[in-house]
Amino acid sequence: MTSLTGSRVPVEPKAPENWDDEQGTIVDSAENPDETAATAGEFYFLLEENDISVDELYEDTGSDDLILFYESDAESPGESDEEIGLIYRIFKDGFIARGGDVNYLYTEIVPESRFDGQVGGWAVNSQWAEQHAAGEANPLKVWNKIADTKVYDDESANETNASGTSNETATTTDRNASDESESDAESSSGSENDSDETANEE
Repeated sequence: MTSLTGSRVPVEPKAPENWDDEQGTIVDSAENPDETAATAGEFYFLLEENDISVDELYEDTGSDDLILFYESDAESPGESDEEIGLIYRIFKDGFIARGGDVNYLYTEIVPESRFDGQVGGWAVNSQWAEQHAAGEANPLKVWNKIADTKVYDDESANETNASGTSNETATTTDRNASDESESDAESSSGSENDSDETANEE
């Protein structure tokens, strides 16, 4: 297993308080005025409910980031992008839009589950998700920013992506680059309705 720093705490799945087992969904928050902010455990739960095979999820209490290791079921680049799009939507709608508070979601696909040439990891800035959820960001621009964070086996930082074991991981480099261009994700042309369609386009 990839070594992690002491500030990274393993997360266990936990169903949201307003989870409806029969419907398999979260009850509208308007019906639950006392709903608390989403937790990392709830994010884990929602990933599994959507058939994402979580290997490990960590919460970095020092940097306020989430680090997700997951097994991919994809067999092609298109299927891999669909998987990434699904995880992003769960992060956006099931965690950030429900009050989850982190800076970044870093991911790494378990090497044994990857097809030859598949992306090794990717990341998303929570501010992109916040702007998208609020209808203040162009969905395609958000997707392109996520795509820009992808790393592959032939890149030197791949093996440490999202794990934090290197001083210069791909996702750390992307953090610096994305902060400089944060405003690019802001656009009045985006809408929630076309997020699902554009999330799978690269």
